[in-house]
Amino acid sequence: MGDQIDLYGDFTFIEDTFLSVSRLGVSTVSPGSPAEVEQTVERFTHLAHNGQSIMVDGSIYVVVHEADGGRSQFGTSASEAVTGTDQAETLHGRDGDDVIDGLLGSDQIDGGRGSDQIVFDVADTAVNGGLGIDTLLVSGSIDLSNIDGLDTAANLQNFEVISMAGNETADVLNLDVADVIDWVEDNSLEVLGAGNGHRMLVIRGDAEDQLSIDGIDINALSAIESDIDLFGDGALFSLFRDELLGIDIYVDQALLSGDESVLSSDALAAFSRSTTGLLDDMMPLSSDTSDGWM
Repeated sequence: MGDQIDLYGDFTFIEDTFLSVSRLGVSTVSPGSPAEVEQTVERFTHLAHNGQSIMVDGSIYVVVHEADGGRSQFGTSASEAVTGTDQAETLHGRDGDDVIDGLLGSDQIDGGRGSDQIVFDVADTAVNGGLGIDTLLVSGSIDLSNIDGLDTAANLQNFEVISMAGNETADVLNLDVADVIDWVEDNSLEVLGAGNGHRMLVIRGDAEDQLSIDGIDINALSAIESDIDLFGDGALFSLFRDELLGIDIYVDQALLSGDESVLSSDALAAFSRSTTGLLDDMMPLSSDTSDGWM
């Protein structure tokens, strides 16, 4: 880590803003000539406290020591680990590929620019991956289909990847496919997809993890395509598509057991939509088309 500034008091994050900065450069006319003034546009983080403002450039790490013991932090243009406390605070990665963990407390987290990894906590009030290909790290039993009932409400934004992988626990994740529209806001993965303009979400996991979409086990649905090396690193994914909502979900094949189970009639009725959508493309693993399956 480079330079760090420590502030004391309840400084709040206002915004990132661009300012024109004048810097002295080396004269290109002749030796001994006056230095030339160079004009550059740089991004600064604006913090304020009791009517006082401070603008900090991207080379300085900022720690705000708050009255309750919290430590709001603002990273730099480098890649960093930003870790909170058990208090409510603001954690902002700014630039760089950061790993952010708010720990306990009702935090506000923003990854900023870069491909960040942010640890999910149901108590957080706003979690924004920011620009880049950002990953939400989840563990335990997480029901994101009930996100409106959580403190995070609709404030889970700009995530392209949800990962249960590598944490050595048997995780359970349930999500509502319609929520993907809100989560994948800038759709940074679109350049890797099918070129159809769909919102793209990637789900990573291990063999011991479980994934359900709208309450239905992923192994009860069949993908429209498999063995996709999405990132070019050898990790294979299967594609599940909702044409109605325009959503493509790429699921880590380590999560897929190959179980040839078929949806029960009760599960099918609970999962069906009134118009053609997810179920038309996420077909149950059965050759029987008597229920209208393609």
